[in-house]
Amino acid sequence: MKNFIKCLLLLGVLYLGYTYRKTIYNFVLENFVINKNIVTKEANLYYKNYDYNYVSDTTNFKPENKQDLLNIFYTILNNGWDNFEFYCDLDYSSCYDDISSIIEESDDLSNINNMVSPYNSYKYFSYSISTLGKVNITIEKLYSDDEIKYIDSEINKIIEQNITDDMTTREKIKAFHDYIINLIQYDTSLNIDKNHSNKASVALSEKIAVCSGYSDLMSIFLDKLGLKNYKIVNDEHVWNLVFIDNEWLHIDLTWDDPTTSDGKPVLIHDFFLIDTEKLEEISTKLKNNLHEFDKNIYIEAN
Repeated sequence: MKNFIKCLLLLGVLYLGYTYRKTIYNFVLENFVINKNIVTKEANLYYKNYDYNYVSDTTNFKPENKQDLLNIFYTILNNGWDNFEFYCDLDYSSCYDDISSIIEESDDLSNINNMVSPYNSYKYFSYSISTLGKVNITIEKLYSDDEIKYIDSEINKIIEQNITDDMTTREKIKAFHDYIINLIQYDTSLNIDKNHSNKASVALSEKIAVCSGYSDLMSIFLDKLGLKNYKIVNDEHVWNLVFIDNEWLHIDLTWDDPTTSDGKPVLIHDFFLIDTEKLEEISTKLKNNLHEFDKNIYIEAN
């Protein structure tokens, strides 16, 4: 009789376990796996202590929707972390599909990349998802420690030789803008794989750059001034947006350094600290779309 009762109890436990297996699994995952495995680190030196309308720093590493994911990716990059692990909220059924879309299919990650310091921007961004639903993010940064040391040293020299404490912020930005344009020529070969002219380090050492090399230099300099800024990107171009004197203004060193047929350097200020209305007016006159941008992402420029 006792054995029969034990068998009934065992069958009851098995039945309940099978019937409520998802609830039990979720309980164990939520209370004993997720809460014990999310580990954050200190931010590095290039962390930007401000948020944007599109993304913001977060401490919520159990995303419930796509915006939470975007905030997590921004936080990972902005803090300068090389790797990070998190779990999706158990009720967020499309989480893993959204992760795949953000990283592999859309421009979301690229846009976020341009909102952090160039020193924290990624060259490669990869991920994996375990059977328990743990998302592992691994990042290879665009700039090595040696490159950062070199860039900082060169920019500090430019500051020492061209910028004084009695200058206004605008005058400091203009001095750097003019120096870089006089120093560097646009890489008309566009052979980025060979020349690496998309990087600030090569722009300074080889005196050539494409738009991303120009804009990285300006972004690093603006960071040194303590100004809120990011890079605006479309399919063909990248330039800077900076918050100064209580307004967001555009700077495009590439277009202020036009390529001439005789190769002689030219310095103009058509794209120096202008608002979006002026930017669009110039683009209309030039009849190109190189300065069109997604106003749902780069909201500050609206």
